[in-house]
Amino acid sequence: IEHHGVTLTDEERREYEVLSRMVEDLAENLRQAGVESSRAFSMQRQEGDLGDLARSYVAATSRRKDFLYKVKERSRVAARIVGEAMGESTRRVLLFHERVAEATELHDRLQELLPDVSVVLEHSQLADGERKQALAGFRSGESPVLVSVKSLIEGIDVPEADVGVSVASSSSVRQRIQALGRVLRRSFGEEVGDPKVAEMHVLYVAGTVDELIYAKEDWGDLTGDAENTYWVWPLDPDVGPVQQDGPPDTPRPTEDQEWERLGEQPPSEPVEWQGAFAGQEYSVDTRGTVRNISKSVIANPQGAADMVAAVRGRPGGKFKVTPVHRLVLIAGDGRVRSGIWVAGGLAEPFRVRDEPDAATAAEVDVSTLRPGDPYPGPGDDEGGRFRISSRRGGVIERKIGRETVYALTSSDDSPLLAENATRLLEAWKTQVGQGITVTVNSLGHVTYEAAGERRYLADVPGGFLWPE
Repeated sequence: IEHHGVTLTDEERREYEVLSRMVEDLAENLRQAGVESSRAFSMQRQEGDLGDLARSYVAATSRRKDFLYKVKERSRVAARIVGEAMGESTRRVLLFHERVAEATELHDRLQELLPDVSVVLEHSQLADGERKQALAGFRSGESPVLVSVKSLIEGIDVPEADVGVSVASSSSVRQRIQALGRVLRRSFGEEVGDPKVAEMHVLYVAGTVDELIYAKEDWGDLTGDAENTYWVWPLDPDVGPVQQDGPPDTPRPTEDQEWERLGEQPPSEPVEWQGAFAGQEYSVDTRGTVRNISKSVIANPQGAADMVAAVRGRPGGKFKVTPVHRLVLIAGDGRVRSGIWVAGGLAEPFRVRDEPDAATAAEVDVSTLRPGDPYPGPGDDEGGRFRISSRRGGVIERKIGRETVYALTSSDDSPLLAENATRLLEAWKTQVGQGITVTVNSLGHVTYEAAGERRYLADVPGGFLWPE
């Protein structure tokens, strides 16, 4: 396998940087909304601002990918590879592209550069007759060079084909090469004693996200490291490629490899993580309540809040748990630490908190509960969800459109509702004393979340009184 890094022109580099900044800005907007960019594709059908943001991100990445498919040097380098291959006898060359327009342009360029060689084109937008004729010419050897668009791999049966060129490919390029390799490895026939040696050429754009195909997979395990050669082509057409020591990037260690490096036990303090930042995502708030991506509360947080704070230098934030050894991974935000860190591990898998059934909820007697006690009742928010803020010594807030209004603590007309607000604020001051979100359930009980538990604050039958 020969790997060829092609170079962007100055104009292409400027355009690529503009497109990349757009992608990075949208990815940051997604992160601020609590969503990893890797989930954007699956969220495109969502309604509202989050769905709009996901669609914008996917569109931006597609635009950058399409731009890289059209890089000028791809066709020049591909033509050079084919020209050198056709200098040898009995060569049969298959070229693959991702887009019809670029494949057509490549076909025309090859035919111009190799006037004595018949080059044929095959893709889904051609008439069936043209496609069959192209394949027949390639099989017979009348047209020894075939340019196709991604779909043609498994369906072709040309034992004589021994050179493959992936001119442009998606992120699944490695699977494409494996499939194409199966075609190229077929023997010429029983009468030929020596086995055929297949030759593959993979083109990528150096210094761009195209290089991620090497960060994801170890290409050496396809044919062995010695059978992979890496080149970078300068823009000067009179200068040949420069051989590289190895691939432009390498895969990160696996979770098992990192586990072995850690001595097969979770660290007692944060250690920089060298593997991929992968695993199930969770979040923890400033009061230690852990939630999964569905916002369900985790009943056994196992000190995750302390692990996050140890890396970020402050409470609250997102983290991931690795699938095998349950290691807790946290991304530093640059204030205390940067990069990815492993801050510990879980003794057991996270467990979503069970909600009480209707029979249990009906038996809740809050007369025996004090503020801060675990609350055994229902966790619905039928009575509303409110914010208690420390401003003015403590206020109960709710949003009405863009306005923030505050529950009244005195009223001649509705003294009981005003007393509810006063009673809740007094309980909040003694138990919490900082801004929190509370819910009022169907029984009129106010609760809040702390360290994976639902805690009781006050009984507010009828709710609160709000200014008109």
